[in-house]
Amino acid sequence: MNVLFVVTRNEAELLRLNLAHHLAWGFDHAAIADNESTDATREVLNSFGDAVTAETIADPNDRFAALRRLVHRIEARHGQAQWVAVSDTDEFWWDAGGTLRDLVSRVPANAIGLYSDQKLFLPTAIDPSEGPPYVRRTWRTTGPSSPLHTSYRKGKSIYRASWVREHELTGPHWCVAVRGAAYRPPRALVHHYMINDENNFVQKVEALSRWSPQVRGSASDAMGAASGTKSQVRFGDFKISWWRIYESGGERALREYFRTSYVISAAALPGHVERRELVQDTAFADWMRTR
Repeated sequence: MNVLFVVTRNEAELLRLNLAHHLAWGFDHAAIADNESTDATREVLNSFGDAVTAETIADPNDRFAALRRLVHRIEARHGQAQWVAVSDTDEFWWDAGGTLRDLVSRVPANAIGLYSDQKLFLPTAIDPSEGPPYVRRTWRTTGPSSPLHTSYRKGKSIYRASWVREHELTGPHWCVAVRGAAYRPPRALVHHYMINDENNFVQKVEALSRWSPQVRGSASDAMGAASGTKSQVRFGDFKISWWRIYESGGERALREYFRTSYVISAAALPGHVERRELVQDTAFADWMRTR
């Protein structure tokens, strides 16, 4: 049994798309840590019946403790799991070379799991206005070195369930407590649609203080707080800059920034491509249109 672990909050429609894709691609069950969603998340989870096991968490930083509990609950009902993938609502695993079962079959017997890079897809002014994000978004950064890569530069992982059963993960990318190297597929397999639209951008910035309450009113301290007097804010510089915009100008300023700076204009697009900062990648979108 292959289990997908997702942390989510108030992204009900995207969660529905996420679970439908992954359960069709080779995951047998989804373990959901719901960070007190107030939208239709519960209805979405219920619509997948016994293929989903969920737990509500008040603090998103408790997600990995919740993962171990969820795995134990799932195995008590459905039998032993073999693999557990760690993901977010806006991340979609997919390999053009085959299914999830094909992918994990290539992991060496001595490896605890696999680690894949991510493809970050960005909104552009020429995107279609209708459809799921994985169909509308076909322009992505060329990699973490691109100046347009406003996301974490680390990838995501799939672990052997036997390891997750006995250990608590220490991070959302690759757990440093794992001894030995991970198997790394030759292609990036995680398709990341971090910002769906303008409202989603505002929602995600406003939610930053749930992850690290100390960011509120202290973004400048959070940037370099290595003094030990405050716990570290686990955000990249780009998210801190977004929070500063919100602190100084509120929601209106965030919306203006999204429209004029975050969305790549039609005029700017060719230059980004010429400088190898952006590339069009339609493989996943084309495949999803056939589902």
